[in-house]
Amino acid sequence: MWEVWFFSDANGREPVRLWLEELERAHPGDCGRVRHHIDLLEEFGPLLSEPHSRQLRGKLRELRPGKWRVTYFADPKRRMILLSSFRKTSRRTPPTEIARAEKPMRAWLRRNENEK
Repeated sequence: MWEVWFFSDANGREPVRLWLEELERAHPGDCGRVRHHIDLLEEFGPLLSEPHSRQLRGKLRELRPGKWRVTYFADPKRRMILLSSFRKTSRRTPPTEIARAEKPMRAWLRRNENEK
């Protein structure tokens, strides 16, 4: 089993966790699907593949529960780090969403580079 962690910014805010709480209130069925995909990620780690997960660029991947996307990556300590979320509205993942996910990924790696 892999650990799934929520990225937290410098203020301690966890964007994906906050989004899940909002999604639970607005779309409980969709939230259940997202949580199921997170459970699959915890179980299968980097072996989770399409249709549940897909590589975006480099280490960056996305969970694909229906119309929703959750970006993540595997850090060197066998943790899956959930970075950002968005609603899929087009065939291709918008470059802005990829860039939005890469920023916290870089921050996570910088903060944790000295971890043994």
